[in-house]
Amino acid sequence: MRISSAIVAALSAAALAASYLGVGGQVASRGVTLERPPAAGSSAVGSPVLPGAAGASPAQPGSTPAGPSTPPASGAPSWGQPGGTTTSPGGSGPGGARGHGRGPTSQQAQTTRATDDESLGVVLINTVVGYGDGVAAGTGMVVDPDGIVVTNHHVVQDSTSVSVTVPATGRTYEADVLGYSTTEDVAVLRLRDAANLTTITASDQSVGIGASITAVGNSGGGGTLTASPGQVTDLDQSITATDQNGANPEQLDGLIQIDADLVPGDSGGALLDSDGDVVGMNVAGSASARTTTSYAIPIDTVTSVLTQVLSGSGSDTVTLGRAAALGIIVSGHATPAGIPVLSVIEGGAAAKAGLTAGSSLTRIDGEPLSTSADVGAALAQHSPGDTVSLTWTDRTGAEHTAKAVLGEAPLA
Repeated sequence: MRISSAIVAALSAAALAASYLGVGGQVASRGVTLERPPAAGSSAVGSPVLPGAAGASPAQPGSTPAGPSTPPASGAPSWGQPGGTTTSPGGSGPGGARGHGRGPTSQQAQTTRATDDESLGVVLINTVVGYGDGVAAGTGMVVDPDGIVVTNHHVVQDSTSVSVTVPATGRTYEADVLGYSTTEDVAVLRLRDAANLTTITASDQSVGIGASITAVGNSGGGGTLTASPGQVTDLDQSITATDQNGANPEQLDGLIQIDADLVPGDSGGALLDSDGDVVGMNVAGSASARTTTSYAIPIDTVTSVLTQVLSGSGSDTVTLGRAAALGIIVSGHATPAGIPVLSVIEGGAAAKAGLTAGSSLTRIDGEPLSTSADVGAALAQHSPGDTVSLTWTDRTGAEHTAKAVLGEAPLA
């Protein structure tokens, strides 16, 4: 992998609105009506399964997950998460969702299946969201033959498990999240038992306005890599990226602006220059009846996060690994008996220790708990795999103390 040192132009004064491209995030700009999700219990091909699927444990009103990361509540969409749909422009989307109400643009008409050369080092990413709340899909890039992959943070956000498929071989690997930056929207994964993988080649040349590019990604989350050609239309752009409902805004800076048509599922994919080298990572898109504008993170930015994560150096902007979790949802309102446990995730740390719903958690490692925030604070001192002591009273008032081996929280 060759590391580039891109030179970018002055920051644009205008902040632009865009939508993340993980499956479940609708591509839209200001003024475009966003589709409603399918009815509860339904699912759309290439889209996340809505909350309510087997194993889902959505939070109850007034409840708090026992850990630093909050699983999405039923019906609450987020980037690449349940609640979104993938629709065809100008037509009807799966699950009864309406399309954009616009016909294919010239760039859309040119979108084709990616060639073998365009697909080199590009992989398909699938995640399980929360505690079985749904599934999501996106794209990634192999940067080391032993299984180091980079993607967007929002592709793996809220996930509890991640799998990566290499299209050329059809082999699927389980993946661990080594670290991520929410500021840059980059995550670094390690594939388990991977070796001799084909990697991308990162460009060592800066990209300029007017340069020809091709965006490669898992379009629609359908499991096939597609290629969308276009040109660089601006550099060093700042945008406010949101989910498909315009909520959860995130500021992203220093982006490459392109006119290639990116759609949900393309997030984390490769932006190639005319030589087939990677100059960026697909991240967001904004579409209207007249224009298609998309954005990519410069490969230098991706490499910077990658280097920091692999060095094991966390910071204010880079987080290493996953947080620890008990696998319970507790009430936000403490009682004299302790912190009410509303739900216990089957197979989680607390369930294995014998804690049941309806109990009141009173101590962790012997320290008394006064509020639900105390539970999260106690877990923040630990890592997945650590053993803690739990004390609780059950529905009958009987007190119990047991050891629990902490699991992993949904990725923040």
